[in-house]
Amino acid sequence: MNGASGQGSIPASIATPVSAAAQVGSFTAASRVRPLGDGTFTADLSADWTVGHRPHGGYVLSLLARAALQVVTAAGGQDGGAAAEPLDPLAVSAQFVRPPEVGPVLLRTELRKYGRTAAV
Repeated sequence: MNGASGQGSIPASIATPVSAAAQVGSFTAASRVRPLGDGTFTADLSADWTVGHRPHGGYVLSLLARAALQVVTAAGGQDGGAAAEPLDPLAVSAQFVRPPEVGPVLLRTELRKYGRTAAV
């Protein structure tokens, strides 16, 4: 019995526990972006991270954030030092015109402003 809800437990045939390490590894692989140069990247939108048959918006946003972080790092983010700590975005936002399809995508970035404490 589940003490919180008073309902029975989930049958083993339905519950398929996935380790946290497997989830992280799967997401890391699924959200990998590959640079082509000049701020352009390719990626593959995985069917593993969908809502219905469309990629989840947060998953798509993670691809965009990864591409942006690579561009800022290449431009000298964190002083461009090899021993610098990894960058963490303070805020990431997007407006989706329409839902994307699962499959290969091309991502284009443009570094519009780069400063000591922020990049746009």
